[in-house]
Amino acid sequence: MSVDASKMEIDVAQGGYVDPKKARMTVEQWCETWVEGYGAHRPSTVRQAKVHIRRIVMEFGPYSLGSLRPSQIRSWIVYVATTEQVRELYDLFS
Repeated sequence: MSVDASKMEIDVAQGGYVDPKKARMTVEQWCETWVEGYGAHRPSTVRQAKVHIRRIVMEFGPYSLGSLRPSQIRSWIVYVATTEQVRELYDLFS
């Protein structure tokens, strides 16, 4: 087994593996796909999710998934938590 294959297996096991094809997908593209899959919920729930998704896309939309760093996301969450009501976001995505 090659070193690259071993690293990939470890990343998969630890939840850190990112499919290279999906890593190139933008946050906006991923959010569109997520909303499509979320459509089975009640219409009011989907509408509320779209409100939150728009906020996420405004902040991170053009970034590729592979380029985002946890620190960027944490900083944004802190910003939102200190400037706005974050409970709804937390409830939706947890």
